[in-house]
Amino acid sequence: MKKTSLRALFSALLPALLLAPVAPAVAAERLTSAFACFQSTEDRPEADFDATTHGVRNRSEGINWQWIDLRCPVVVDTAFPLSSISQVNVHGYDGHSGHDIYAMACVAWRWATGGRCGGAVRSANTGTYDVPMYHTGVDSLYYWRTAHWDYPYVLIQLPGRGDAGFSSAVGYTLYKP
Repeated sequence: MKKTSLRALFSALLPALLLAPVAPAVAAERLTSAFACFQSTEDRPEADFDATTHGVRNRSEGINWQWIDLRCPVVVDTAFPLSSISQVNVHGYDGHSGHDIYAMACVAWRWATGGRCGGAVRSANTGTYDVPMYHTGVDSLYYWRTAHWDYPYVLIQLPGRGDAGFSSAVGYTLYKP
């Protein structure tokens, strides 16, 4: 009788377990604020806090406004090895209808001077932007995947104040499958 009961139990449970939906793995993400970035454009002290977006803005304006470069460190550890990152989204506000925000995934060489950046991507419209960089298609993350022993960072280039206000960077998000 015990054998029959166990057989009945398994014959009822096994199909239910096999047919149960499997939840897909949730992608991991890591957010970094633009306050971790530093301005690397020489002789142009134009970056400051933007109270509207709560980000870092380019405060240069007028007919002689200047671009600024923000270099943002990427934390690499066992939870987020560089080779596992599949997408990076840079977030902020584009206040210039005539110029876009540019973002690049870069590395600084570990054992030599210099470094490299992957292909630049840019914001498409004036206003709030979310600029994605991928490792497929135009491989913006190429140097992160092929030079994972070097020091990674995100380079964000902001134009000066435009017709819609100041341009700013709020931060970036790393994604892995």
